Amino acid sequence: MKLFNNEKDLIHRILNLILIVWFVGALFAVAVTLINMFVKAPILTYSEYKADSCSSDYYYYKGGVGLDETEIDYEKNCLQSYAYYESNLKDEEYNNSKGLYISLGNVVIVGASLLFLNPITLKKKQVEVAKKTITKKTNKSKAKPKKIKK
Repeated sequence: MKLFNNEKDLIHRILNLILIVWFVGALFAVAVTLINMFVKAPILTYSEYKADSCSSDYYYYKGGVGLDETEIDYEKNCLQSYAYYESNLKDEEYNNSKGLYISLGNVVIVGASLLFLNPITLKKKQVEVAKKTITKKTNKSKAKPKKIKK
């Protein structure tokens, strides 16, 4: 496949360059999506999430209100926030798989268009070798089995 030889028009060569850059970008997108699917961030337990994300909320709720009311609000909001966190993890898996399908489709479409615009041409020697191997295989399959004498 000759993409940039002098026999092709300038527009054809520019189109090939654009498609090759697009193809490489699509392969990169597939690689990034696969990495995101298989190398996942650690999932926090509720106690870890509470220590990490809800500790600043506790000081906000504690200011100016009685301690009993703030403890209830703090726990309720932290539980709700953790539920959102878990929901976002599930959404992330769905979005990653959707992105993988889109990226793979992109690779197939761009690769097919490159092959369509630049068909692979075989040299005469390659065609002759291919014909010989095909005829050898078909001749072997047509050979009659030998009779066994009893």
